[in-house]
Amino acid sequence: MAKSFIFRRFQNPSLFITPFSDVKQSGLWSDTETITWYASTGLTSQEKDDALFTLYQQYDKGVDYWIQERRYIPRLLITAFIFLILYVFFSLVVRDPIPMVDELIIATVGSLVSWRYLASKDRKSEIAERRRLVLKQNASRGTFVIDENLSVYEDYIDRCSALDPMTLANKIARFDGESLEPLHTKKIDESTHLLIQKLFIQHVKSQQHSLYEMYLQVKKVHQSGKNHELLAARLLKASHTKKIDIPLLAFLVELTK
Repeated sequence: MAKSFIFRRFQNPSLFITPFSDVKQSGLWSDTETITWYASTGLTSQEKDDALFTLYQQYDKGVDYWIQERRYIPRLLITAFIFLILYVFFSLVVRDPIPMVDELIIATVGSLVSWRYLASKDRKSEIAERRRLVLKQNASRGTFVIDENLSVYEDYIDRCSALDPMTLANKIARFDGESLEPLHTKKIDESTHLLIQKLFIQHVKSQQHSLYEMYLQVKKVHQSGKNHELLAARLLKASHTKKIDIPLLAFLVELTK
């Protein structure tokens, strides 16, 4: 069973956390595995539609990656053959003042165009479309389960969102005696908590690269114990420029503590 989670946020879009955000794992996705969504309260029809749409988007990206990997060697061989044919043809037929240069340029451009064309054709191939359809049909049969204990995560994110950016930045950086309040997960099953940790890191890494990079910086500074003031300033600037969602960063730091 593939477990997915929905975290509601106050005055912010809900978070849809699934095992399918990492496209590099798309070759391992099962089209028969049951999908179960967990939320702290009952969901509206719109929220259920949004959850399904999130899966559809992830499946589209995953299948694109899967078919590109599967067809990589044939595509590479065809492109190399086209490069060779173009190079030989223009070397023998076209006379130019600078030998080899024009032929190399034409052959390279031709092979690049061929590569893009073949990649696009693979994404639209019958085998890719079939896998896409089967995955989406399976997703549409997913079930929704209420787990009130998940409100622990939602409440924590909302409390972080209620803080002003400077205070939150200082707490994340552990600057000037500040620190984040602990995330109490005693009511959460340990296996569920570990799964949420894994999926949330995967979600941030694949969907919010800037946030993940900042998370790595925070962990590095915490381990070294240096430049807390500089980190706090960097976090505050990133928050003001909307580069990262700083409450989510605070949640991720405490979630993986």
